[in-house]
This record gives sequence, C-alpha cells and structure tokens, in this order.
Amino acid sequence: MTVHSNEHTLDFQLKATSNPDVQDDCLVHDLDIRTYNLLRSRQRSGYGVLAVIVVADDTMAWHAMNHDGTTLTCSAYYLPLFGMPPTSNTATIRLKVPRNNLLTPSAMQTLMDEQAARWAS
Repeated sequence: MTVHSNEHTLDFQLKATSNPDVQDDCLVHDLDIRTYNLLRSRQRSGYGVLAVIVVADDTMAWHAMNHDGTTLTCSAYYLPLFGMPPTSNTATIRLKVPRNNLLTPSAMQTLMDEQAARWAS
C-alpha cells in the first residue's frame, strides 16, 4: 500500500495475523527476502515500512462500516525498513516489530517527516 501526502510517499508492506508471535514486547514476523530488499533499498523514492496488523479470529469483528466511514478494530504496528542492512539469508528474515510502534496518526506524521528529512539532506 502506498500513502501519499503533498510531498511525501510511504510504501507499506501490510501483513496480518490473528495469532501474533510476541517476544520481548515485539511482534516477530518472518518476511521474505525479496520484499525485505525492496523495502530497505535506498534507491527507492518511497520510504519502505513493514506494517503488521493484528486482527481478531472472527473476521466479522475486523471492521465496522457505515455512512460516516470505516473503522478498523485491529491494531497495526510498524517497522521502518528503509536503509536496513543487507542479510545473507536466502528465504526469509526474522524481524522484531516493537509493540510501542503502534501505527497512529502521529506515527504516520513521524514517518512522513523521516521521509522528508531523507530528501532534505
């Protein structure tokens, strides 16, 4: 998913789970190497971010929709991958997404500010 503002672009890889693996207050996620390399690349125009969405077992509880909009009832956590180091792994890489990296509106603004700072330097 790509998110654009007037000046910034964030490229998210969204992954969902109803059974998160939590270790040391982090969500553990195995990401395929191809996707990891695409998101971490400094050659990309958008800022690469992994988002892990924790959903309920019951798919009917994932969101509510009415004429005013859609409300997601899930939690999303993010891990910026832009500029991460290469790996010698050939299939997957195990990533730890801190649970304090809740994808809130202010977190989105921080990610956009980081994207802007990269072009300012």
